[in-house]
Amino acid sequence: MAELHALVVYVPASHTHRVLAAIGDAGAGRLGNYSHCSFVTPGTGRFTPQEGARPFHGQ
Repeated sequence: MAELHALVVYVPASHTHRVLAAIGDAGAGRLGNYSHCSFVTPGTGRFTPQEGARPFHGQ
């Protein structure tokens, strides 16, 4: 059996499709006879930017 790895990425919802496509096109998300496999779940992120931070400004 092949070794499996998990990749966790936090992305603004508006960028999800492009990021998933790029990750799949790079070869990640292969499972058996399938490619571009992923699991997406919405959430609410919280953070406090520190000096020098460049947070994403979305809606």
